[in-house]
Amino acid sequence: MQFQITEKDISNTIEIMEKKWFFNKANQTKKKYRQIIIFWIIWFIIVGSVFLYIKQPAYILLLVVVLIMYIWYFFSKFSNELKNSLIEKEYIKLLKKELNYSAWNDLFPLSVEEFYNQSDLLNSYEYVDSEEDSISLKTNNFNLYWEEIKTSKRVEDSEWHRTKEITNHAYIIFIKILDHRFTIKNKIKLLPDIQNSIIKFFIAFIVWTISSLIWYYIIQIIIEYKSININENILYFIIFILFISWVFLYFYFSNKNRVKLESKEFEKKFDVYSKDEIEARRLLTPKMMEQLSDFANKSKFRWLALTFEQNKIYIKFDVNTFLEFSLFGKDMKMQIKNFFHQIKLIVDFLNRVNMEYFSESEFLKKRK
Repeated sequence: MQFQITEKDISNTIEIMEKKWFFNKANQTKKKYRQIIIFWIIWFIIVGSVFLYIKQPAYILLLVVVLIMYIWYFFSKFSNELKNSLIEKEYIKLLKKELNYSAWNDLFPLSVEEFYNQSDLLNSYEYVDSEEDSISLKTNNFNLYWEEIKTSKRVEDSEWHRTKEITNHAYIIFIKILDHRFTIKNKIKLLPDIQNSIIKFFIAFIVWTISSLIWYYIIQIIIEYKSININENILYFIIFILFISWVFLYFYFSNKNRVKLESKEFEKKFDVYSKDEIEARRLLTPKMMEQLSDFANKSKFRWLALTFEQNKIYIKFDVNTFLEFSLFGKDMKMQIKNFFHQIKLIVDFLNRVNMEYFSESEFLKKRK
């Protein structure tokens, strides 16, 4: 029997949480923390006014820094308190008893580095800033693991000041199919379709133009330095050749291992990359592409990307709101409901994909 999460499961869970006063208690907690923050803001304004009166601007700056740290601390404390309440009361298990939830990363079996190396889906990074909200789900057909990550790297601005830049803030999902028909030997990557987009072409055009200008000035400097007499038309011809070479190399490397498929609808959603085109087509049957397109349409996940290898599926997607409970704004009930729906979408997708492609037993039933 297939593991399923239904709309009724989600509605019942939200209803039980309401009956157990979770949302009422959460709103009371929110009110308490708001009052604490308002008290500290008023206190800092009074103290800051005193420092302003005695002309001590350095202390005012220090107060502002301390106030920001206090506000960040109370925001985090509030969110963690509600997450701990979710764990202690096992509200996630009300959705399905097989589901496990942790506010930290202890339920995810891979490190960010392992996921990065195995999936090829994450942007490069230097630091793992956070790993939280992990989920595990074990069924007869598949094991699913899920967590939120944030990574960053150091960058330098025009004045050589080093700052941190976020490179990944996404949910990552690792799935192990337990009943598969054959093992995928080469990675099959499905990346968001940007190959033919206007944005990518515009960026490429800017890169080509800048590259051509750089080469133009480099050649001019060499000519002036070496005192070489060269016709300007020849110089433009050299730049043109370099430009064309850059275009050729760009398209060659951007389309390397690209697998072209017959479904135009599917190719509007994903660009497919694999070293083995036959294996990729064996996976991406018309029915499979239909399921993946439907999943992308229903989920509306931003930058949805997948990798298939062996009997494993790796998924990465960005969302606008993560499971972070805010002191100001955001309907808490809707936030939790959306989180449950995200889990349901993944499970529904796996059930359809498992039956259509991966499950050996289901496949054999269809053949009889």
